[in-house]
Amino acid sequence: MLFFRRIILPGVFCLVFLTNLVQAEDATELYVKKVKPLLAQRCVTCHGPLKQEGDLRVDAGQFLLQSNEGTPLVQPGKSEQSRLIDAILGRNDALEMPMEGAPLTEQEKTVLITWIDAGATYPEDEIVIADPREHWAFVPPLRPEIPQVNHPDWCENPVDRFLYRQYEERELQPVAELDHRRWLRRIYLDLIGLPPTAEEVTRFIEDESPDAREKIVDQLLARPEYGERWGRHWMDVWRYSDWYGYKAELRNSGRHIWRWRDWIVDSLNSGKPYSEMMIEMVAGDELHPGDLETARATGFLVRNYYKFNRNTWMENTIEHTSKAFLGVTMNCARCHDHMYDPISQKEYYHFRAIFEPHQVRIDRLETTANTEKDGVSLVYDAELEAPTYLFERGNEDKPVKENPLSADLPGLFSELGEFEVVPVNLPTEAYYPGYRPEIRKRILVEAKAGLNHARQSYEKFQKEEKGNLPEASATLHEETHLQRIKARELKLNSLEAVIQADLAHYAESPATQNKPLELLAQQAIESQRAVTLAEAELTLLEARSAKDVAERGEHKDEASKTKAIEKEAKIIESRKKELIDLQQKALPQDYTRLTVTYPETSSGRRLAFGRWLADRKNPLTARVAVNHLWMRHFGEPLVPTTFDFGLNGKPASHPELLDWLAVELMEHNWDLKHLHRLMTTSHLYQLQASSTGQTENLAKDKDNISFWRMNRRRSEAEVVRDTVLAVSGQLDRAFYGPELDADLGETTYRRSLYYRHAPEKMMTFMEVFDAANTNECYRRAMTIVPQQALALANSRLSIELARRYAREITDSSESREKFVEELFQNLLSRKPNSEERQVCLQFLETQSHRLQETASLSKIDGGPKPGIEASQDQEMRARENLVHVLFNHNEFVFIP
Repeated sequence: MLFFRRIILPGVFCLVFLTNLVQAEDATELYVKKVKPLLAQRCVTCHGPLKQEGDLRVDAGQFLLQSNEGTPLVQPGKSEQSRLIDAILGRNDALEMPMEGAPLTEQEKTVLITWIDAGATYPEDEIVIADPREHWAFVPPLRPEIPQVNHPDWCENPVDRFLYRQYEERELQPVAELDHRRWLRRIYLDLIGLPPTAEEVTRFIEDESPDAREKIVDQLLARPEYGERWGRHWMDVWRYSDWYGYKAELRNSGRHIWRWRDWIVDSLNSGKPYSEMMIEMVAGDELHPGDLETARATGFLVRNYYKFNRNTWMENTIEHTSKAFLGVTMNCARCHDHMYDPISQKEYYHFRAIFEPHQVRIDRLETTANTEKDGVSLVYDAELEAPTYLFERGNEDKPVKENPLSADLPGLFSELGEFEVVPVNLPTEAYYPGYRPEIRKRILVEAKAGLNHARQSYEKFQKEEKGNLPEASATLHEETHLQRIKARELKLNSLEAVIQADLAHYAESPATQNKPLELLAQQAIESQRAVTLAEAELTLLEARSAKDVAERGEHKDEASKTKAIEKEAKIIESRKKELIDLQQKALPQDYTRLTVTYPETSSGRRLAFGRWLADRKNPLTARVAVNHLWMRHFGEPLVPTTFDFGLNGKPASHPELLDWLAVELMEHNWDLKHLHRLMTTSHLYQLQASSTGQTENLAKDKDNISFWRMNRRRSEAEVVRDTVLAVSGQLDRAFYGPELDADLGETTYRRSLYYRHAPEKMMTFMEVFDAANTNECYRRAMTIVPQQALALANSRLSIELARRYAREITDSSESREKFVEELFQNLLSRKPNSEERQVCLQFLETQSHRLQETASLSKIDGGPKPGIEASQDQEMRARENLVHVLFNHNEFVFIP
C-alpha cells in the first residue's frame, strides 16, 4: 500500500497531467506559457543573462538547444537523453538542480519533460537579451516619429496614430463611438469622480462648437474635484495609509499624515510638475527646509514608519520607492544579487544608504503644543553619518561592519542622470521649530493664559474658599496660590528672556543687537533657574496643601486617614529633597531652547536622489508615470506589470506610444494635466466598451491588447459611494482636513477620500467594492461579487439617500412619467428608452398597489436603521423603492 501511494499515484497523476498538456497545447505554446516562466523563476538566477554558472544559460530556447561540451542541454524529442532532465532528476551522476530552494515539484518536472518530448520548439522571434543593461526599460526614451496611417482623419491627435498603425498591422477595426451623453458621463467620472448633473448634460448636448469636448476636459481639469479624484489614484500607488497600531499606540505610518493627502490634492490642482512632486516627496525637507507646507510631502516616507524594526521600515522604503517611481523591484537583492535585473546585493545596500540617516518627527503648529492632537509629520536626517552595512544573506543579525557602504545608485543607473550628494545647511526654523515666529508667539500666548488662570483661581479662592477654612489651612492654601502666580510670572519672564537670547543667537547679524549675546544668554539661564526653583517650591506647597486636605477630610475610619496622611507626608519629604538638590545644583552652561532642536545640516542624499528621479536621462520615471495614467483612463496599462519594468516584467504593448508620451510629459515640464488632455481628447477615448458583434476583432485580439475598443471598467469604491451622494444632492463638498472615522461613512456625507483608510479600519462599504490595499496597490482588484449588490441594496447609506432623493424630485415631478425621466437623467445621465420607461412605470403601479395595505407599509425588523423612515404614503414609498433599484443598475456602477 505504501508503495502504491508513493510511486503509483504520483505516476498516474503525472501521466494524466502530461496527456492533458499534449492535448491542450503544442510545444511552442507550452514553452511560452509554462516552460519559460518556470525556468525564469527557478533557474535564471544562476543561469541567465547576468550569471552563467557552469557556463550554462537557460533564459531562451536557443541556449537550451545549443551545444555545450558537445551535448546540448535539451535534445528535442528525447527527454531521457537530455542533460536538463538529468539535472532536475539528479540522475546519471548529475547534481540535482536547483541547488538552492525547494526541488521542482512533480508537476514542474513533467512540464519540462513534456515540452522536450513534444519537440522542444520555441518562438522564432523570441527576444534574447544580450546585455541586461540594454533592456528596453533601462534605455532613456527617445521621441519616435508619429506614424503615417491610411486614415489620418480618424485620428484626433498623435495618440490615435500610434494606435491606428497597430489596427492596420493586425487588420483590426475600431468599434463605434459612444453617444454624447455617455461620453460626458465617462469623462466626468474619470476626471472628477462624480457624474454630471442633468443641467450639465443639457448644456453639453446643446453646445455644437467643434471644440465642445476639449472645453469640457479643460473645465474638469480646472475643478478642485480633479485633485480629489486623481489624488486617490496616486494615493494607491504611493501606499497612503492613516496611522495605525494597537488602540491609541502608533506603530505604523504617522500621525497627521492626512496633511500629505491634502498636499497631493493641492499639488495636482495647482498643476505642480510631477518632477517637483517626486522631489518634494522624497526630500521636501531638504529642497525647501523650514517650509511646513512642502514638508507635508514627505508623508510619502513617513508612511513607511514601523515602530518595532528599523530594518523592516527601511526595506519598505526601498521597495516601494523603487516600485512607485522606477517600476523596479529591489527587495529581491536584499539577500542576494537580483534574480532578474542587473542589481547586486551590495548595490542594494548602497541604495539603502540614501535613506539611512532619516527619521520621522512631528513639528508642532501654533494651534496646540500637543502634537498628538495636531502637527505636521515630516522626515529629517537625524544621523548624518549613520552607517549602512551589507547584511550577509539579508540577515540583519549579520552585518558586515568592517565595510560600511556609501550612498549611491545601482551601477545600472550610474550614467543615466546626475546623482551628486551635497550636504544641505538648514535655516534655523528647520532645525529649531521653536524659532518660528508663529510658535514663539503661541508659546507666549499660552504662558500668559497660564498666568491669567492662576490669578483667576486665586481670586476665586479669596471669594469662595478662604473664609471656610481654618486659619492655618487658609494661610497654607493662599501661599500655594501666590506661589503658583509667582511661578507663572517667572515662566513668562523666562520665555521672553529665551526669545531675546534666541533672536541674538540665531540672528544673521548679531552685532545689531542692543545687548551682547553672552549677557542675553546669561539672563535666560538665570531666569530658567528661577522658574525651576519656583516650580519646585510650588510642588512642595501643593504637597503640603494636599496633606492638609487629607488631615481635614472625611475618611471611613482612622486607619484610612492615617494612610492618606502618611502618603502625602512621603511626597512632602521627596519634594523637599528635590528642592534642596536644585538649590545646590550649579547653573547650566546654556539655556534650554523653546522646543527640541535637530541637526543643523542634512545629508543631501535624498535630495540628490529626488533630482536624479526627475533627470531627463532617467529611463524609467516618466514611463512609469505615463503607464499609471494610461491604465486609469483606459482600463489596461501599456506595460502590464505596472511595478516591474525589469527583465521579469512584461513588455509594453505599444512601446513607441509609451516612449512618445514619456518624452511628451518631460518636454512639457512634467505637466500631468497635459497628458490627461492628450488621452481624453483622443479618438480612442470616444470608443464604446462593448465587443458585441466584433467577431473578427475578437478572433485576432480577444484581450483587446491593441485597444480597438475601450475596456469596460467598474467604478472604484470611492466613486460608487460619492456618486450615490452626488446624485441624491447630499454630497458634502468640503475640502481637506483630518481623517474622519470610518464608522461615520454611512451617516456623514463627505467624499470618501477623507475617511480613515488603514489596514485595521476602513469603511465596510469601501472594502466590498475593492478599496485600495494599504500595503500595496499599484493596480486595484476589480471584482464583481454579490456582496456589492447587497451593499447598495441594504446599506443605510443607499436606503436613506434613496428616500431623500425620491422626495426631493417628487416636488418637481408630479407625474410618474416626469419622475422616471428625471430619475434617469440624474442617476444615469441619459433618458430612459421606451422599454425602460414602461418597466419603471409598471414597477411604480405594481408597488403602489401592493403598498396600499397598511401591513405592507410597516417597517421590516433587522437590517440598518436609516435616519429617515420609509414613507407611509404608498406612492412615495414606490418612488423610493424605484430610486433604490436604480442605484443597483449596471450603468450606475460602471464607467461607460
